[in-house]
Amino acid sequence: MNEQDLQVASDDVDLFLAGAGGRYRNIWTPCAGLFHNGSATGCFETMVEKQEILGREAGYMEKRWGEQQVDDPAYSPNLALDDENFDFSWLPRGDILGENRG
Repeated sequence: MNEQDLQVASDDVDLFLAGAGGRYRNIWTPCAGLFHNGSATGCFETMVEKQEILGREAGYMEKRWGEQQVDDPAYSPNLALDDENFDFSWLPRGDILGENRG
């Protein structure tokens, strides 16, 4: 996990994308019990400070991963990329059968 560049969010996405490069695999098991303490260490004086850090982190992710974030195999092509509300995309970003992604 990159605690220096990703203090608040996206460190899990960064780890997934780094592993997806061919050296590692993500394995799912129904037997694991996981707990996510989201922003447990995110002690900020103001919301402005948090927004500034989130903006820097978004810039870091864009610089490091660019288009790989858009072609995330774990993110449905039926969901929009232009907001954070997970709205439906119109039209889907790729062929449902995976024949014509892009």
